[in-house]
Amino acid sequence: MPKIHTLSAITPLALACAAFAQPANSAAPMRDVNPGSTGQSAFRGPDNRGSFRWWTILPPAGTVPLANVVLGPNGTVYAPGTFALDRTTGSVLWTTNSPSATSSSPTIDALGRIYSQEPSTGLVARNSVTGAQLWTTPILNGSSNGHITKVSPNGQIVSINRSGSLYSFRPDGSLAWQSASTFEAAFSSNANPAFDSSSNIYLAHNGGLTSFSITGQIRWNVAATTTATASSSRAMVADDGSIVCAGGGRVAWHSSVTGAVLTEFAAPGERLVAIDSLRNSYFLGVNESIVKRSASGVLLWSYNQWNRGLVVDAVGNVFTSNTNGDILALSSTGSLLWRLRAGRIFSGDIAPVIGANGELYMYSDLYSEKFVISIIPAPISAALFALSAGLVARRRRA
Repeated sequence: MPKIHTLSAITPLALACAAFAQPANSAAPMRDVNPGSTGQSAFRGPDNRGSFRWWTILPPAGTVPLANVVLGPNGTVYAPGTFALDRTTGSVLWTTNSPSATSSSPTIDALGRIYSQEPSTGLVARNSVTGAQLWTTPILNGSSNGHITKVSPNGQIVSINRSGSLYSFRPDGSLAWQSASTFEAAFSSNANPAFDSSSNIYLAHNGGLTSFSITGQIRWNVAATTTATASSSRAMVADDGSIVCAGGGRVAWHSSVTGAVLTEFAAPGERLVAIDSLRNSYFLGVNESIVKRSASGVLLWSYNQWNRGLVVDAVGNVFTSNTNGDILALSSTGSLLWRLRAGRIFSGDIAPVIGANGELYMYSDLYSEKFVISIIPAPISAALFALSAGLVARRRRA
């Protein structure tokens, strides 16, 4: 049976501070895995069906239906709330357990600070080891659930408030710049900034796709009539620097320099949720099927299981859950690798998170039940290890 944990204390540790506040050097320091919001991990997930390492039920602290866990440099698991969990045991190291809860996934920088939005407080920075509050700014006070804060490659803390203004803060909490909204009344409630390697910002919204410079100036704007966006869209930055967004049954790839459309294709009834290093696109389609398409829109495969959110690992395998309470792994070609019965329905589009050692973390906040589970890969059996060692030995003798 999975272990059920209650609150416990942590001994404060000294934080090693980096020169700048880049994203933390971890497997998933922010929502959507990385600054480019690709949804692809740099690590490989478990190829074989593992087992539950722990299952931690968290006390209620408001509902955060669109959020996810993030991972610290030492593997600490941070859940919306904010809760810090030991990656090995699942025990709660510290929690704010704020009555106002947090309104989005937390994000961690290399200075050891964790940032989250709290509707009644604003943007809050805390010590990621102890949970102690470092500073707060009321500028983002009143942000609705889903608004996302991220740390850019050059160390800016970027977030959006309900009025549709984009803000950048320094690690000490001072305002670096503010870009007034020039688009619709507001960005969507889950507006999600993406960054390229130069820390330029890309934001999909009801009015189109916009790029901001690292100083908050608009680099270019592509109207919704030209690109493919919707209220639920998010921009993603591919490894080659091109930008993709989707909405209204269309997908468009853009130049990061000018915003010009490079290519587009139809994807009716499909929501873009991830891209990989080859610019393949992953969608949740009709009946929540998983659909994989090439950069030009060619259908590569689909898997119909009433799936929820997904993450793509370093080799193109896909990890997801379904409405039957199963956790699934699919190969890069769409075949089922394994299925693990969890017996719980996971929240909406919340994706699993892959750790540096191939473990999976799943968060859910549904029907007044909030929990995080950890799944570890199955160990290689002694027989398989012996067989592998024998093959290696024969190859060496040959």
